Amino acid sequence: MKTCALTPPTTGGKFTPTSLTLPAKLSEAEWVDVGRKIVPQAQAAQFWVGDWLNFGIRKFGNRRAYELIRQVTKLKPDTLYQYRRVAERVKPVHRVQDLNFFHHRAVENLPPEKQSELLARAVKEDLDSRALDRLAKPLKRAVDVALKVSSGTFRVLYADPPWKYQDHPLPRGVSLVEHHYPTMSLDDICGMTLPEIAADAVLFLWATNPLLPEAFQVITAWKFTYKTSFVWDKVKPNFGYYNRANHEHLLLATRGNCTPDNAAALVDSVQSIEKTEHSRKPERFRELIDAMYPYGERVELFALGKLPAGWVGWGNEFVGGRESDGEWMLLPNGADATAPTCVRELNF
Repeated sequence: MKTCALTPPTTGGKFTPTSLTLPAKLSEAEWVDVGRKIVPQAQAAQFWVGDWLNFGIRKFGNRRAYELIRQVTKLKPDTLYQYRRVAERVKPVHRVQDLNFFHHRAVENLPPEKQSELLARAVKEDLDSRALDRLAKPLKRAVDVALKVSSGTFRVLYADPPWKYQDHPLPRGVSLVEHHYPTMSLDDICGMTLPEIAADAVLFLWATNPLLPEAFQVITAWKFTYKTSFVWDKVKPNFGYYNRANHEHLLLATRGNCTPDNAAALVDSVQSIEKTEHSRKPERFRELIDAMYPYGERVELFALGKLPAGWVGWGNEFVGGRESDGEWMLLPNGADATAPTCVRELNF
């Protein structure tokens, strides 16, 4: 930022802390010159106060500095804190004279290189501070997640458990699930070993209609709190005792504070996608998860098939087509968690 002197305009007018009175004889050129002198000073005032505060705190200590500050200004403590915070986080070398304090406040939580990048873009595209803030928000979220969630700790979990249907009578013509793939009891699912989970995390859990009570027990056992759900409309109906069921639930639950990173990615709760092979969930739902929560490490529990980039698997049935001796383990990013065809869509 270029330096400028804190001086009143030399026009013969009256300059006070609360007003500026200009002489009637002022010419157009002189009036413009007054603006050139006072506007940069007005835009710089918050930074000057912030830098002044930070200097006093470093030199005299926090308590003494604020004792002295009260003798100088009646600005509210929250306002003073905002000035010193932005001045501390956006160093002078990264400040841009053509932008105001609020532009810089929009990027204060970003790394210095990102601050410079976005401030330069604001100048080039003539963005106001609100437009710049909208650009910066996704980057702020990414930084926030990176600071809070350590490597190897999962923030996004996606699970399609191998539910056991033994307590639910099957409609005529439908065979036991166990005939198609290995299942787990409710107690085993609730008590299974989980990977390291972040304090702020989100769980997406598949459940069919008859197993909704069990699904809520799993959510509680895994220390999540139910928030809402998506419905997969399969278009083609399944067998059922009470209706021709053609939907399945994807329950969303959270730990801590884990609202979506990207509000623009929110979609209708009902997604109509024609079902294909048994147990295969549409990739559309994983895409929705990635769009809603683009930040943080993600894991698929009971992983089946090829894992897409950015995901790791967690399972104990098959690892790369081989049984894993019952130990729960991570399947690396992009691994193939091949397993037998599963029937997980009985809706009766």
